[in-house]
Amino acid sequence: MRALSSIGCAFTLAALGSACGPSLKKCTASSDCGVGYQCSLSICVPSADAGGSGGGAGGGGVGGGAGDPCVGISCPGSTQCAGGGCVARYLGLTLTGPSRTAAPSAGLIAALTVVPGRTAADPESLSLSSVAPDGGTAVGVMLRVDAGLYGATAQLPAEGTHVWTASFADAGLSASLQIGVDRTGPSLSIFLPSAPVRAQTASLTEIDALAIGAWRRDERMKVRVVSDAPDVSAASVVVRLEGTDGGASSFDGGARCDGGPFCWEVEVDFAAPPMNAYRTRFAVSATAADALGNLSAIADGGQPQVTRWKWSRALPSGFAEVIPALDEAGNVYVSHFTAQVVESYDPTGALRWSLTGQAYPLAPMLGTAQGGSPAMVWLAGASDRTAFSSVSPSVPIGWVNTVTSSASTLPALGVTATANDPIARETAFVALTSPYQLLGHRLGAVVPQPTYVGERAFTEIWPVIARGKVWTLTGNSAGTAIAITPVSMRDAGADELSPGMPELGHAGGRARLAATAQYLFRSWVGAGQGPDLTAFDLSDGGVQWESKPPDAGDGDGLSTPVVGAGDVVFVVHSPASAPSLLCRVALGSQAWLCRSQDVSPGGAALGQGGLLYIGATGGLEVRRQSDLALQWTAPANQPALTALLDCSRDAAGNKLAGRPGVLYGGPFPAGATRLHAMIVDSRGLDPTAPWPLFRHDPRNTANLDSALAPFSCP
Repeated sequence: MRALSSIGCAFTLAALGSACGPSLKKCTASSDCGVGYQCSLSICVPSADAGGSGGGAGGGGVGGGAGDPCVGISCPGSTQCAGGGCVARYLGLTLTGPSRTAAPSAGLIAALTVVPGRTAADPESLSLSSVAPDGGTAVGVMLRVDAGLYGATAQLPAEGTHVWTASFADAGLSASLQIGVDRTGPSLSIFLPSAPVRAQTASLTEIDALAIGAWRRDERMKVRVVSDAPDVSAASVVVRLEGTDGGASSFDGGARCDGGPFCWEVEVDFAAPPMNAYRTRFAVSATAADALGNLSAIADGGQPQVTRWKWSRALPSGFAEVIPALDEAGNVYVSHFTAQVVESYDPTGALRWSLTGQAYPLAPMLGTAQGGSPAMVWLAGASDRTAFSSVSPSVPIGWVNTVTSSASTLPALGVTATANDPIARETAFVALTSPYQLLGHRLGAVVPQPTYVGERAFTEIWPVIARGKVWTLTGNSAGTAIAITPVSMRDAGADELSPGMPELGHAGGRARLAATAQYLFRSWVGAGQGPDLTAFDLSDGGVQWESKPPDAGDGDGLSTPVVGAGDVVFVVHSPASAPSLLCRVALGSQAWLCRSQDVSPGGAALGQGGLLYIGATGGLEVRRQSDLALQWTAPANQPALTALLDCSRDAAGNKLAGRPGVLYGGPFPAGATRLHAMIVDSRGLDPTAPWPLFRHDPRNTANLDSALAPFSCP
């Protein structure tokens, strides 16, 4: 037998409420204490032994009256005299404590039960013994802590079953308690499902050929955590995803499943952890605790591969350098002159319709639904223009066989009202050469084609719309009075548009425009003077700022600017004899920050979360807007001449809340033959950018007032 290291507690008035047992009973009179106890110093304490040797009236506690059968009978303390014999005072003994624990010790309470009608004579202590899991024994005592109650602290140094026994030998009573000690966490196993089956046809594939069987960045996976231990706490289950770049996210919650004594499913979101790569692997692990709080070891669930590939679609033969457009439901539209095809796909990549024999080399432009009618697809070519319903495009509705010209610009889309027709109507504009004019088409109007005719107009500048005016380049026949002229869209006559103010003068050359609420930004390439970037005040036409890229030279190119928050401008500088560069410059600054090489002249796209997307010969690049730091690149088979950003949507065009965004990239460089959709972390366009795309918005309207909300994600 080995001595217990610590059994029992000594109680004093200052130790009331000790954890070793219940508190002593307080009192104001002996009647508060019950049989066998009296009130002393406001505490119930055992009464003095009753009776005595004497016996007259009023003598000992039992009395000594004549005829008492217990006179002269002396009984052991655990018994009392009744009817002339010694009978047991106590009916039984109980021992209570935890049945299972992970703690190093546990409190024990023993309770004596008095036979009804008899008086208690509690001993000061009870005997206590234990048998450890290895068979070792120990003895000690339990001290009285209250009437009929005894307390002790059981030390539990080892795992296994400990047996504790409290004994009142004089009364022949004992009680035992088994305490299971468990300090080992549950063993877990993880089961991962396979990724969904992907579609693949001759024209459309959802399969990333370099990551077959991979999950997509925008998908969720249900991880199954199982254990042979039935007492695993479901609330403690945590599943962790950790990427190869160190980014990680943890997931809890979940629901029960069928798969063993304990089975729990937790849904993880592959979009949650940082992922600075086009493809990567995420390590899956899980932990949990049992009901006693014992934590499991980390369970390894493997490393499923994750890709940003959404779908890729083969374009008809002859497609090259395609600039796509989107409608407000996220449907994609592409057009190409050589292939003479216009096609539309839904957000899943499925073909909606295809029109052949349509030779329009420039990017489609999408209108909005008007009076219950579907949006229009506006197309402009060198010799003519046309417009189709975006739902049933077999019959052209507007701009059919109109003015023939030698060249045409990309269109811009606004709303006009004339003196003879005050109804606000959707109107598309292009600038033409031969004849020199700005040509519009007012959808549904009796006189549908208002024009502004000048001596000269230049298709080297694509019109944009800001402050209710179309800004385009006009000049005289001698080329000596060339200006960016604002043409009013609301004060026009029945069939003629009116020039407005202010004109923004400059020498001849080629320009690209973007606008904010206050400024018109112009990237300019002029003969003999190299490229420059200028900001004009839209109120008075004054030059607010002008700057040139570093090492600019004659013959260099400068892309259409895109403008982010705080009037920070992003352009592509294409030196005549060096690779093109992506550059960042803030309004009012001469400090240009240029990064990357061989980037697309189509320019950048500004996405939510402060990210920038631009095509390059080595693959799409994703950079921070703040410093152009590279975040990740897509492989060379995922380029983009221009990148359009949208929300994740279902096939019907409904936005999917809380999901990553989608980038649509047209082929770059020339000769690429597929249109790609990839999953990006920007949930749509940058809502703080006044001009986030080269034609302002995914509809390609080039109109500062066109709403970006249809492409902002919930």
